[in-house]
Amino acid sequence: MKKTLIGITILLILVLIGTCLFACVPKKTDPLDAPDLPEEDRLVLFLGDSIGEAVAGPTPVTEREAYGYYGIIGNTNGYTYYNRSVSGYTSGNLASLVKRSDDGVNMVESLITAADVIHISILGNDFLYHNHGEMMIQLSKGNYEIINRIKKNAAKNLDTIITTIREKNPDAVLILQTLYNPTGPNSPLIPQFARTEIAKNGIDEEGYHELMDLMIKEINAILYTYLEEHTVINDLGEKVAPFVLADVYSAMEEIYRTDRSRWDRLFCADGIHPLNEGHALISCTLQDKLQELGLASPNALKRYKKLKIEQMNRLYASSADLTAGEKAIRNATDFGGVTEAYFSAVNGKAPHYESLPTLSGKRFTQEKYFKVDFADVYGTNLMTFINNDYSYVRFDEKGYFEIYLDIKGELLSLLKEYIGQGSGLNVNRLLPIDFNEITPYFGNIAPGVDPSDLEEILRTVEYLYGISLDGLDYTNPALQKVFRHYRETGEILFDDPNAIGSYLAFRYVGMYRLEEVTNPSTGEVYKVIYMNNLVGVGEPFLRFTMTEKEGKEHIRMTIDVIRLETEATLSN
Repeated sequence: MKKTLIGITILLILVLIGTCLFACVPKKTDPLDAPDLPEEDRLVLFLGDSIGEAVAGPTPVTEREAYGYYGIIGNTNGYTYYNRSVSGYTSGNLASLVKRSDDGVNMVESLITAADVIHISILGNDFLYHNHGEMMIQLSKGNYEIINRIKKNAAKNLDTIITTIREKNPDAVLILQTLYNPTGPNSPLIPQFARTEIAKNGIDEEGYHELMDLMIKEINAILYTYLEEHTVINDLGEKVAPFVLADVYSAMEEIYRTDRSRWDRLFCADGIHPLNEGHALISCTLQDKLQELGLASPNALKRYKKLKIEQMNRLYASSADLTAGEKAIRNATDFGGVTEAYFSAVNGKAPHYESLPTLSGKRFTQEKYFKVDFADVYGTNLMTFINNDYSYVRFDEKGYFEIYLDIKGELLSLLKEYIGQGSGLNVNRLLPIDFNEITPYFGNIAPGVDPSDLEEILRTVEYLYGISLDGLDYTNPALQKVFRHYRETGEILFDDPNAIGSYLAFRYVGMYRLEEVTNPSTGEVYKVIYMNNLVGVGEPFLRFTMTEKEGKEHIRMTIDVIRLETEATLSN
C-alpha cells in the first residue's frame, strides 16, 4: 500500500509538473493578431471616373469597398479616406467638380483643401464617348486626326484639374494613374462594323490588343507630356513634379504577356472596367507607389491579409477548401502575393452573399418618417410623377430604412390608357438607356442570373439590394408576356394595360447607421445617415446629410452619377 501511495504521489507530482510546464509555455500567437505598429493618420481623397468609383466591376456591388482599389488602399493603410469619383466622368467633368463648393457631407472643396494624398483616375471617357470604333478604323490606317483633337482638349482639362487642386492645396501628394489596355480578340470595344473595316487593313482579332495599344499610349502620353513640361527645379536644385505617376498600364501589360488566362479574369464583360482581380492589381500598383513615397502604413500588408482571409471565409466557406488558400495568403510577402493567392483560391468557385457582416453603429431612438418634398434627376422634377402624400423616407429604431416613392394614380391611369389605345409602351425607346450596354453588368448586379430573364433579375435585385417595384404581380399573365418578350427581343414592351396593377411604387429597404462627420477644413460637424455600408469603414454610396429647416429635421442626398437630388422633411 505504501508503495502504491508513493507511486500515486509521484504520478500526481509529474502531472502537476507537466501541467505547470504546459501552462508556462507561451501560447503561439497569430501574427495577424499582433498589435498594430505606430502609423500616421492621413486623409486620402479619390477622384475620377467609373474605374475609381468602383461600382461597375466589383462583384457583387455589395462588396464594392472590399474589392474596389480605393477601399483596399484606404482600409489596409488605416487612412481616413473619401471617394468622390463619378462614373462616366470625362476630364471636363472632373475639371468642373474640383471647383465645386461643399454640399453638406458631400464635400469636395474641403476634402481637396485638407487631403494629404489625392489620387485621380481620368481620361478614358474622353475617348470612349467619341466613336471609338471609328477611331480604331482610322488607327488601322495610321490616321491620328481624331485622337489628336481629343488629346488637345483633354490636355487643357488636365491642366485645369491640376492647377485648381494646387491652388486649393499646394502640399498634397497628387497621384495619377495610367490607363490600361483591356482589349482582347473578343472585346466589345471593337464593334462589328469596325472589325470588318479593320480586317481590310490587314488586322485580324489577334491584333486588336496591339491596335488599341496605339490609342492607350496616346492617352497616357497626355500624362507623361504634362509631367515633363511642368516639372521644375527648386532652389535646392531638386526636381519638383506636378504629380506622381502610378503605372497601372505596365502592371496590366505584364499579366497580358505572361499569363493570358489570368489577364482574362481582370475585366468586366463590358470590356472596359476592372473586375475584382483587376481592382486588386491596381491596388498593388498604388501600394507599391505609396511605399516608395513613404506614405504606406507599416500595418498595410497584415491588414490586407486579414481582409482577404475574412472575405474568403465569408463568401466562399461553403464552396471551397480554403485551408491552402489561407496558408498561401499568410505566407505572401507583398500585396501582389496576397492578391494572387486569394484569387487562385477562389477562381471558379461560386460565392455566397447571404453571410454579410452585421451592421453596427448608432440608430435613431424612435421611428422617424421624412416626407419627400423634392426629387430631381437630370434636371427633371420627379415630384411631377410622385404622390408626395404617400412618399417617404423612414428610419426605425432597429437600424432599418425604407425609401418609398409612390407614382401618382392619375399618371398610371394615363399610362394604361396610352397602352390600350396605341401599339404599347416600349421602355427601351422611352428611356435614354441602351439595354445592350447594361447587360454586361447583370453578372455583377445579379450574380448567376440569366441576363435575358427579367423576372429573375427583378427578384434577385430585390433579394440582394432591397430594391423593388411595388404593385407588380409576377403571376399576372399580362406581365409574364412582358417578361417573355424581353427574353426574345431584349425590349421591355407593355402592350396590355393589365400588366400594370392598381398602383406602382419604388421601394428601397436596407440598413443604416448614424454618424457625425467633421469637415476637415472648416471643423463643421455634419449629422449624417449612412445607408447599406456593410463592408469596410469608408463612406457608402448613399448618404443623407441631416440639418434643421424651419424648425424641423431635414435630410438631403445627392448622387452625381445620375444627377439625383432629393430632400425630405420630418413629418408631424
